[in-house]
Amino acid sequence: MNCKKCGAEIREDALFCSKCGEKIKKDETLKIENKPVKKSKTALVCGIIGTVLPLIFPFVYLVLLIGLVIKVATGSALGYEGPFVMAILSIYLPTPLALGIIAITKSKAPNTAAKSAAKVFGIIAIMLWGLNIVLVIASLFSN
Repeated sequence: MNCKKCGAEIREDALFCSKCGEKIKKDETLKIENKPVKKSKTALVCGIIGTVLPLIFPFVYLVLLIGLVIKVATGSALGYEGPFVMAILSIYLPTPLALGIIAITKSKAPNTAAKSAAKVFGIIAIMLWGLNIVLVIASLFSN
Protein backbone atom coordinates (compact mmCIF):
# COMPACT_ATOMS: atom_id res chain seq x y z
CA MET A 1 0.00 0.00 0.00
CA ASN A 2 1.30 3.50 -0.86
CA CYS A 3 0.73 6.90 0.75
CA LYS A 4 -1.67 9.06 -1.24
CA LYS A 5 0.26 12.26 -0.43
CA CYS A 6 3.91 11.33 -1.00
CA GLY A 7 3.65 7.89 -2.66
CA ALA A 8 5.90 6.19 -0.13
CA GLU A 9 5.28 2.55 0.59
CA ILE A 10 3.61 1.98 3.94
CA ARG A 11 2.69 -1.07 5.98
CA GLU A 12 -0.87 -2.39 5.88
CA ASP A 13 -1.39 -1.85 9.61
CA ALA A 14 0.13 1.68 9.70
CA LEU A 15 -2.01 4.59 10.86
CA PHE A 16 0.36 7.34 9.57
CA CYS A 17 2.88 7.56 6.70
CA SER A 18 6.45 7.11 7.98
CA LYS A 19 7.81 9.67 5.43
CA CYS A 20 5.36 12.59 5.48
CA GLY A 21 3.19 11.84 8.54
CA GLU A 22 -0.06 11.84 6.55
CA LYS A 23 -2.93 10.03 8.28
CA ILE A 24 -3.73 6.84 6.44
CA LYS A 25 -7.35 6.40 5.46
CA LYS A 26 -8.34 2.85 4.91
CA ASP A 27 -10.19 2.39 1.62
CA GLU A 28 -11.85 -0.75 2.75
CA THR A 29 -13.86 -0.42 5.88
CA LEU A 30 -15.29 -3.48 7.41
CA LYS A 31 -19.02 -3.34 7.57
CA ILE A 32 -20.47 -5.60 10.16
CA GLU A 33 -24.17 -6.04 9.87
CA ASN A 34 -25.97 -7.43 12.84
CA LYS A 35 -28.83 -9.22 11.21
CA PRO A 36 -31.06 -11.02 13.64
CA VAL A 37 -30.72 -14.76 13.28
CA LYS A 38 -34.05 -16.50 12.94
CA LYS A 39 -34.36 -18.97 15.76
CA SER A 40 -35.79 -22.37 14.94
CA LYS A 41 -38.70 -23.42 17.12
CA THR A 42 -38.83 -26.98 15.79
CA ALA A 43 -37.23 -28.51 18.88
CA LEU A 44 -39.55 -26.67 21.26
CA VAL A 45 -42.69 -27.55 19.28
CA CYS A 46 -41.69 -31.23 18.99
CA GLY A 47 -40.97 -31.35 22.71
CA ILE A 48 -44.30 -29.78 23.67
CA ILE A 49 -46.34 -31.99 21.33
CA GLY A 50 -44.38 -35.04 22.44
CA THR A 51 -45.21 -34.15 26.05
CA VAL A 52 -48.90 -33.44 25.51
CA LEU A 53 -49.68 -36.55 23.43
CA PRO A 54 -48.82 -39.07 26.15
CA LEU A 55 -50.95 -37.11 28.60
CA ILE A 56 -53.98 -37.36 26.29
CA PHE A 57 -53.47 -41.01 25.39
CA PRO A 58 -54.47 -42.65 28.70
CA PHE A 59 -57.87 -40.96 28.51
CA VAL A 60 -58.46 -42.12 24.93
CA TYR A 61 -57.29 -45.61 25.83
CA LEU A 62 -59.54 -45.63 28.90
CA VAL A 63 -62.60 -44.58 26.88
CA LEU A 64 -61.93 -47.28 24.28
CA LEU A 65 -61.37 -49.85 27.02
CA ILE A 66 -64.61 -48.88 28.79
CA GLY A 67 -66.48 -49.17 25.49
CA LEU A 68 -64.96 -52.60 24.96
CA VAL A 69 -65.93 -53.74 28.48
CA ILE A 70 -69.50 -52.49 28.01
CA LYS A 71 -69.81 -54.38 24.71
CA VAL A 72 -68.55 -57.58 26.32
CA ALA A 73 -70.75 -57.13 29.41
CA THR A 74 -73.88 -56.56 27.35
CA GLY A 75 -73.13 -59.53 25.14
CA SER A 76 -73.02 -57.60 21.91
CA ALA A 77 -70.61 -58.81 19.26
CA LEU A 78 -67.19 -57.30 19.08
CA GLY A 79 -66.70 -55.42 15.87
CA TYR A 80 -63.84 -53.17 14.98
CA GLU A 81 -62.85 -52.17 18.54
CA GLY A 82 -59.95 -54.60 18.95
CA PRO A 83 -58.23 -53.78 15.65
CA PHE A 84 -59.06 -50.09 16.13
CA VAL A 85 -57.33 -50.05 19.52
CA MET A 86 -54.32 -51.86 18.06
CA ALA A 87 -54.15 -49.41 15.13
CA ILE A 88 -54.21 -46.47 17.52
CA LEU A 89 -51.50 -48.08 19.63
CA SER A 90 -49.26 -48.86 16.67
CA ILE A 91 -49.53 -45.33 15.26
CA TYR A 92 -49.66 -43.40 18.50
CA LEU A 93 -47.10 -45.08 20.74
CA PRO A 94 -43.96 -44.36 18.67
CA THR A 95 -44.92 -40.70 18.13
CA PRO A 96 -43.93 -39.24 21.56
CA LEU A 97 -40.65 -41.15 21.44
CA ALA A 98 -39.83 -39.80 17.99
CA LEU A 99 -40.85 -36.24 18.93
CA GLY A 100 -38.80 -36.43 22.14
CA ILE A 101 -35.72 -37.58 20.25
CA ILE A 102 -36.19 -34.84 17.63
CA ALA A 103 -36.59 -32.22 20.37
CA ILE A 104 -33.40 -33.30 22.12
CA THR A 105 -31.29 -33.52 18.96
CA LYS A 106 -32.60 -30.26 17.48
CA SER A 107 -32.06 -28.44 20.78
CA LYS A 108 -28.31 -28.82 20.22
CA ALA A 109 -28.38 -26.70 17.03
CA PRO A 110 -26.93 -23.19 17.44
CA ASN A 111 -30.00 -21.39 16.10
CA THR A 112 -32.56 -23.12 18.31
CA ALA A 113 -34.98 -21.03 20.33
CA ALA A 114 -35.45 -22.00 23.99
CA LYS A 115 -32.81 -24.76 23.95
CA SER A 116 -33.16 -25.84 27.55
CA ALA A 117 -36.97 -25.87 27.42
CA ALA A 118 -36.90 -27.96 24.25
CA LYS A 119 -34.50 -30.41 25.86
CA VAL A 120 -36.64 -30.66 29.02
CA PHE A 121 -39.83 -31.21 27.01
CA GLY A 122 -38.02 -33.85 24.94
CA ILE A 123 -36.92 -35.72 28.06
CA ILE A 124 -40.42 -35.51 29.55
CA ALA A 125 -41.92 -36.79 26.26
CA ILE A 126 -39.62 -39.82 26.31
CA MET A 127 -40.39 -40.50 29.98
CA LEU A 128 -44.15 -40.27 29.37
CA TRP A 129 -43.74 -42.53 26.34
CA GLY A 130 -42.12 -45.09 28.63
CA LEU A 131 -44.95 -44.74 31.13
CA ASN A 132 -47.52 -45.31 28.37
CA ILE A 133 -45.66 -48.42 27.23
CA VAL A 134 -45.78 -49.75 30.79
CA LEU A 135 -49.51 -48.98 31.01
CA VAL A 136 -50.24 -50.73 27.72
CA ILE A 137 -48.21 -53.80 28.69
CA ALA A 138 -49.87 -53.89 32.11
CA SER A 139 -53.33 -53.68 30.53
CA LEU A 140 -52.49 -56.51 28.12
CA PHE A 141 -51.51 -58.84 30.96
CA SER A 142 -54.31 -57.91 33.35
CA ASN A 143 -57.30 -60.22 33.34
